[in-house]
Amino acid sequence: MAKSLVVLETGIASAWARLALLHLAFLGAAIWLKYGVGRARPGGARLVLATPILALSVAGPWIFNGADEVLPRLSTLFIFSWLCTFKVLAFCVGRAPLREGMTVAQLAAIMMLPVFPKPENRAKEAPEGRLQDTAGSGAALASRWLAKLVLLGAVVWLLTGYGDDMPGAARHYLYAFGMYAFVGFLMDGPGAVTVEALGLQLVPTFDAPWLSTSLADFWGRRWNITTSSVLRTLVYDPLAEGRLVPDTAVAGAAAAGGGATAGIGTGLTSGINSRAPSTSKLSARGGAAAGGDAAAEPADADAPGVSARVQTGAEGARREAGSGGSRGTSAKGAARPPVSGGLRPSLLRRQLGLHASFLISGLVHEYLAWNITGIGWHWKWTLFFYMQAPLMTLEGLGRRWLRRRGLPPPPRLLANLITVALLEAMAYPLFFGFVETNTDLAKRVVAAVSHNYQEVLQPLRPLLASAAAALAGGSGAAGASPQREL
Repeated sequence: MAKSLVVLETGIASAWARLALLHLAFLGAAIWLKYGVGRARPGGARLVLATPILALSVAGPWIFNGADEVLPRLSTLFIFSWLCTFKVLAFCVGRAPLREGMTVAQLAAIMMLPVFPKPENRAKEAPEGRLQDTAGSGAALASRWLAKLVLLGAVVWLLTGYGDDMPGAARHYLYAFGMYAFVGFLMDGPGAVTVEALGLQLVPTFDAPWLSTSLADFWGRRWNITTSSVLRTLVYDPLAEGRLVPDTAVAGAAAAGGGATAGIGTGLTSGINSRAPSTSKLSARGGAAAGGDAAAEPADADAPGVSARVQTGAEGARREAGSGGSRGTSAKGAARPPVSGGLRPSLLRRQLGLHASFLISGLVHEYLAWNITGIGWHWKWTLFFYMQAPLMTLEGLGRRWLRRRGLPPPPRLLANLITVALLEAMAYPLFFGFVETNTDLAKRVVAAVSHNYQEVLQPLRPLLASAAAALAGGSGAAGASPQREL
């Protein structure tokens, strides 16, 4: 049972009315962001001006009672207290995804929805997770939204009817699919509206995470890509680059198309994060390693959203077909300009960015758990997320060790099984185990989702019953007719 939760009383009984009020407040915040905060130079001045927006992002979800309104509180904590806060902080230091040239409607949509626009005019000399991919058209996003809605209903039905009798590991995998469907449901539907109504191209949201062949593949390219993009922009990139605010001179030259800045990307002048040199694996050696699969150095095994290797043309096509997007890099048969070694961050900086990204992710998850359960901090979620960083570093070392000895990587099926088993081994005591043992959060969320499905289906039940009776009657008549003939 949730306890000791912070709740802001509004005097409004309807949760839907409070949600509408919260979105109206963020529309005002978007206006202030564009005409107030955006007029200041990136840095401390913007941060001071954005303080009211940040306060609204943190405190807004408190208008919902986590005990009785678990879904509205949980959803708004994720969308506003985490994603929106990080997006606004990134804007304060001149980084993506919010940009000065956007309209108020575009700014409001990016702030209020769990989406991440694809960066514009971004150099493609280096693999950068999924930031060069697109989520596809509005119709494609809408179809994925419907598919995840059906999947979520199926998962909730299984957990409600059979969850208590399942082995723990099987139940945890159902929880994972439920999270995938629920978060994807929150992202894909609004994403479809954003693409069609506002003309923004979005990075993918998920990409078949159950097919992951490494931890880097799972966290960087398949699971919750929107959130990993936000973490990369605000946490990894500044640490890897060694500066909080991108270099305006470099950004301006890149925006103007200067050849000396190939691979840097655009920066403050276009509002896009400057970072390509920090992750470029290509050099004057010709664009790709032997065999077209240039492995990353250990520190780049994955920062959130950093690809661990250069994609070959064939693999890029496969990813495009799998995600509905378009791959931005091709390592085969393409000549790339050399990247200046002086611009590339050190191994220490890349490691620092990787570890800091997962540490902050863990702390934010811990905050969300406290905010929805009120039981205090147990640090299990923090440990679960933080330990991914050293494990991914070991993955990178292992890949480099195999490559240097001319040994092939493990078969995809074996790598997939090992990855899935390793994730469950960590999640069993620290993530899902914590939810089941120390809280009743899983049961409350499943019950709330089930209740919502029941409410939606209630008006349709007479129609469904009539259709079922008609089908039964038709099949009965068809079976009786041959008997009469005999």
